[in-house]
Amino acid sequence: MASIEGSLKPYLEKAVSIDDPEARLSFMVRTFVKEIICVYPELRVLIHDSLGTEGKPFREIRTEWRRHYMLFADTIKQIQNKGRMGPDIKPSWAALYLLGMLTWTTYWFDFDRKGSVEAITDLAEKLVFNALGLDQGGILEWQRKSTPIW
Repeated sequence: MASIEGSLKPYLEKAVSIDDPEARLSFMVRTFVKEIICVYPELRVLIHDSLGTEGKPFREIRTEWRRHYMLFADTIKQIQNKGRMGPDIKPSWAALYLLGMLTWTTYWFDFDRKGSVEAITDLAEKLVFNALGLDQGGILEWQRKSTPIW
């Protein structure tokens, strides 16, 4: 609960306060990876193993993870509604895939080698934006494919 109270809840509160959905998505990915996933090795247990465990603390943990998932899904939906990503992506599924990818980092990240955190954070952001068909600097990949270039 200390990890949830000290890291996840403040991170979610800050994320909710960001109006622009693409800026929020960038903040969520970068902060979640850099300041939470790569800092707290105990999250492997809290994220993955708590899903099937009973008891009040685990219900509270699941509530916070659900809140996190819903914010990811809502953010993706807002980006989609702005016409910035293809209509063929289901936001709820995309949020689950992306959170699965990001949280799996706890299984392979070497917590003793902090020097790679920035590179991992940059790659995570790039992979998330690319997976959603978002180009942070120009034309969207899904628009490139559907718009003929003369």
